Amino acid sequence: MTEVPPAHPNRRLSRFAAFVAGYTFVLITAGALVTGNNASLSDHTWPTFAGNVLPAKETFVRGLIYEDTHRILAGVFGLLVIALALWVQFTDRRLWLKLLAWGVVVATGLQGLVGGVIILYLRPVLVSMLHGVLGQSIFIGAAVIAAATSPLWEREHGSAGVRPGVVAFRVQCVLATALVFGQLILGAATRFAYGFFTYLVVLHVCMAFLIIAAAIWLGMTVSHHFRDVAPLRRSFVRLGWLIGTQVLLGIVAIFANRSRFELELKGPIPEAQFGLELEAPHQFLVLLSTAHVAVGALILITMALITILSFHLLSAEPAEERSMNRAGLAEGEAA
Repeated sequence: MTEVPPAHPNRRLSRFAAFVAGYTFVLITAGALVTGNNASLSDHTWPTFAGNVLPAKETFVRGLIYEDTHRILAGVFGLLVIALALWVQFTDRRLWLKLLAWGVVVATGLQGLVGGVIILYLRPVLVSMLHGVLGQSIFIGAAVIAAATSPLWEREHGSAGVRPGVVAFRVQCVLATALVFGQLILGAATRFAYGFFTYLVVLHVCMAFLIIAAAIWLGMTVSHHFRDVAPLRRSFVRLGWLIGTQVLLGIVAIFANRSRFELELKGPIPEAQFGLELEAPHQFLVLLSTAHVAVGALILITMALITILSFHLLSAEPAEERSMNRAGLAEGEAA
């Protein structure tokens, strides 16, 4: 399907979309700080703030600082994504972009409800994992909107020309992105599934090796076939630095999460005492563990944008596309 470009680049929309994508990253990081500081059940009165309609200065103590700040940031984010969806709806011609913008709005509303379930039902593991997965999905959606509204989007469309091996490269990118997304799901499980911590860490580490191998494979493909495509080359350099940093942070995160679990298992949570329930882990470990979550989100976004660039910048040879289509039809008939 041919993409219908906007009548002219809307620089204000592009800047606002980039701001929303950046704000999403801040919100994910704030959520990681809530978990890292054992503050996710500090305020049991969702959707209020320690029983108040609006946050009050006297309630901002210990765990409530993290929990209610995250709640405030999430409320502002809801308004931002609605404004972004309306802006895209009335200024952009592309149907897929409008649907994506409203999809982010729906996902954000669902994310808020899931957050409430986590608090009201004392953080069920599967629901907590869903909360993390939704957050990363929203981040991808916001980043894609920011990229698609950029003035460079239309200018660079198909700029790398027709290349051999493009379809195979796109498949590689999709698979690598799926691996990274799966790794983030495992990471969420590792942060919340107390009884299976050791087993999940082993799976998490094994998945990390798979992602490193996939990144090396993709990097070699870019180096051999698409070295002259500057956006792809720069993205893979950035991806390499992020993965290297993530490996180091992951080692620390294992010990940080283990320390947090030991503190949480000391005793039950007093329902009546806001913000004073649990001892917080050492702040150095909390910050490094939070950085691990944040860098993981950046790796996912970088890989997702590389996948989008493989479709946006590169054009497959007609013979290759026909071959792939015939293979797909043959598989469908066999099924």
